[in-house]
Amino acid sequence: MVPFSVWVPMHDVTPRSNSGLGFVVGPPDSVLPTLPHGDVGPDYVLENIDQVWVPAYRAGDLTIHTNYMPHFTTGYGTRSDRYSLEVRAMAREVAPWTFHNPCVYVGRRDGVPFIVGVHCDLPVRANGFLASFR
Repeated sequence: MVPFSVWVPMHDVTPRSNSGLGFVVGPPDSVLPTLPHGDVGPDYVLENIDQVWVPAYRAGDLTIHTNYMPHFTTGYGTRSDRYSLEVRAMAREVAPWTFHNPCVYVGRRDGVPFIVGVHCDLPVRANGFLASFR
């Protein structure tokens, strides 16, 4: 897997009003523990709340962050949903199955990237969105 993600909000994001993506400015000085459910670093965020940066986003803005950058989703208590697209580049053959739902498969034709397929099963409801790629 390429060690960064591209995050694109599908709606405008105003901090404290609706859900988005935030960061802790400055890296941790050690490896953060993984919790049983797979999250990393919620205690780090709370312990460094003075270093939290939650930017405003316009729909379609691109945010590129590495897997090692302390980031988190916001929106708790805002009673809003987060509609966004997160792109993680990896070879289909080695991607964990959980990353295949939903997903867009990209190939190359004469060196130019193009979409070769999409996949989405219930309970994920992204078929309408993915249909726009076909």
